[in-house]
Amino acid sequence: MLKHLLIDNYILINHLEFSLDANFLAITGETGAGKSIFINAISLISGDRLSSNVVLDPSKKTLIEGVFEFKNTSLAYQKMIEFGFEMDEEDHIFSREVSADGRSVYRIDRKQVSLSIVKEILTSEIDIHSQFNTQRLLNESEHLRLLDKFLNNDELLINVKELYSKYQEALNKKQNYQNSLKELNNIDEITKQVSEIEILNPSIEDETNLLHQVNEMSQFEKELEAYQNINQLLLTIDTGALYGLKESTSNDEINELLASSYYQLEEASRLVEKKLLTANLDEHLLEQLNQRIFEYNRLKRKYKMSTEEMCKFLDESKLLIEELSDSERVLRELDIKIHKAYEVFIGEAKKLSQLRKDKAKELSKLISKHGKDLSLNAVDFRIEFSDSISSNGLETCRFMVSLNKGIEPGPLNKVASGGELSRLMLILKVIFNDIMEIGLIIFDEIDAGVSGNVAKEMALKMSQLASKSTVICVTHLAIVASYAEKQYLISKSNSNVDI
Repeated sequence: MLKHLLIDNYILINHLEFSLDANFLAITGETGAGKSIFINAISLISGDRLSSNVVLDPSKKTLIEGVFEFKNTSLAYQKMIEFGFEMDEEDHIFSREVSADGRSVYRIDRKQVSLSIVKEILTSEIDIHSQFNTQRLLNESEHLRLLDKFLNNDELLINVKELYSKYQEALNKKQNYQNSLKELNNIDEITKQVSEIEILNPSIEDETNLLHQVNEMSQFEKELEAYQNINQLLLTIDTGALYGLKESTSNDEINELLASSYYQLEEASRLVEKKLLTANLDEHLLEQLNQRIFEYNRLKRKYKMSTEEMCKFLDESKLLIEELSDSERVLRELDIKIHKAYEVFIGEAKKLSQLRKDKAKELSKLISKHGKDLSLNAVDFRIEFSDSISSNGLETCRFMVSLNKGIEPGPLNKVASGGELSRLMLILKVIFNDIMEIGLIIFDEIDAGVSGNVAKEMALKMSQLASKSTVICVTHLAIVASYAEKQYLISKSNSNVDI
């Protein structure tokens, strides 16, 4: 639940701090005083997107900050743990800063987070209901979603969606394969390319080894050439004459150097001859390796592919040729997979359908019961189902209602006025909150268009909600405000919004 709210530099509000120290609070004030602005500020902190510039003073940032306490059984509490927040402390601070250029920064417990994280945590904790939400009841595409909330079985709903997705994947795989059969007019050309590449039998490992072998043999070839050059040079030196001169002078140092040179040249000659005798450069193998490298480069240039791309093309094309040669078998296998996926989906979807129909009757009875409290004494609420296979299951639905005895239920937009829709939405809130236990429920002028005893009964329903949740009601009706534990008046001055 929201315990404390701070609003600073927001539209008409210069600075406001507000403690929610009661379960049912009423906010009143003249039209245009800023009541809805106050509610919009709460919606922004819960993750709603900015629709316009909200910064009052462009020289400062707008700050909206809320202090929340979550029950350890709530979905918000579990989401906080899931996103890695420490839950040792009772209070958690959610803040949103907005600069004059419209950029927002979200923080939870002073840690910057994304909009999606804020929405995931607070979507089940804050429920803001306005006149727009009442009009959503007229949108029949919303009716199945509302019924599914009443089911209170998210696991089954998610499972049906996932199984439908697998069924669609199987259908798409068959469709893609059939498209490939229609569009593949150049199969002969691909077969020709595959045959040419298969002769080389390329692989990245093979090409790497080839280059390595050729490099080593090229280095050896250069070294062998050097030995041959050294040998040719040594053959031009008359070492015998050099040996005869080793004692021809009286200078012992010179004689020693001549003798040493003779022995070193003889040893060098011996080692070089040994290297030449033991050298084994396979010229034929080197030529073969170079020819294979040439083939790699030729095919890469011809097909404008790297070796990796060429290997991938070869594997995929061989598989495609094999499948095309036996397309009937492949199509049969795909049909079997489609059938299996469909049967599994249908099995779960039928469970969901039955649950929806059972819960629809239960919901109808509850609405009739609560309707009498709100002077909808003859209300006959029904849910009409229509076959429609989708990720939502096997049907869609629409709400039908009759407010007078003897009249068959019809679509809401044909038989319900604005005030009646507001009462119906309030009934749904009461019913759903028994299941969901939302931390904070905000009603923004839900009592518009009603008065007298009906307004009183609506206030009583909101009091009932306040037994499990914190309820804030923006109202123009004194009788509604009188049922709140605390009442706040919002007024507008030239410099500020006061509360």
